[in-house]
Amino acid sequence: MTLKNRNRIFLIASLLMSILAFSYAALIVYAALTGAITPPDNPVRFMPFESDFFLLRYEFWASIASVFVLILYVPFISLIVSRGFGNTQSLELIYFGGFLLACMAEGFRLFMPLFGLWQSYSMMLVIAGRAVITGRLLSFISLLFAALFNETDQRQYVERNFMVMLIIALLAGVLMPLDTTQTSSACTVLWGYRPLFFTMRVCLFVLTELTFIIAIVWKGNREHIKTAIAYPLLMAGYTLLCYADNYLFAGAGTLLFVIGTGMYLTTLHSIYMWK
Repeated sequence: MTLKNRNRIFLIASLLMSILAFSYAALIVYAALTGAITPPDNPVRFMPFESDFFLLRYEFWASIASVFVLILYVPFISLIVSRGFGNTQSLELIYFGGFLLACMAEGFRLFMPLFGLWQSYSMMLVIAGRAVITGRLLSFISLLFAALFNETDQRQYVERNFMVMLIIALLAGVLMPLDTTQTSSACTVLWGYRPLFFTMRVCLFVLTELTFIIAIVWKGNREHIKTAIAYPLLMAGYTLLCYADNYLFAGAGTLLFVIGTGMYLTTLHSIYMWK
């Protein structure tokens, strides 16, 4: 993939995702004004805190705000990449596009409270659940691929590798069983084998961080020290935003997400600036 094509893709993605984010916002505003939003009753909380403190107690709109942070992030970062990294020969940015797709998949969570979708057993409910699973696995796989396949000799395989990680995530989303009878406080349906799914993502996280450490210690790439710090911050922010159901986690997730993204992208820019 040439730099021109990569930058064009990110620019087009920024425009399309901006339109989609605006559509999501318009839909939520319309549904709120017409009384078509039905928050889940007695939802399952992944991070339960029994507190009356306003920052820790369950707030439905904190979950909605977290979703919008993720989907507004995509067009903004896509525009930054297309404009600010135009001459940057970084394969990591291509795989980072997979991470942006994963963030955009969180927008399907917005359909859960609309018109009481979580109370139904419709195909839309299943599609929304599977899209979220796909995105949450893709987010970890994409950054692992960015860490593993960033050498110059991998450039000819970048499209193939990108398709491989998409297929892996899609297969997981299709094959993972769903429990459509339960809804989480983060506006998702629950899925089966949750301990296995959690373990898979932890393993992917550890493998990615180990890849950075190996590059630093064994290959002598000292510039990856900042990347090794940025990656946990980025994923911690992303994970908090995925599960946030109170304003404290939503705020903390947003802060970590912004800091982690800033460190990750600026480090990539500095690494490839002289290449």
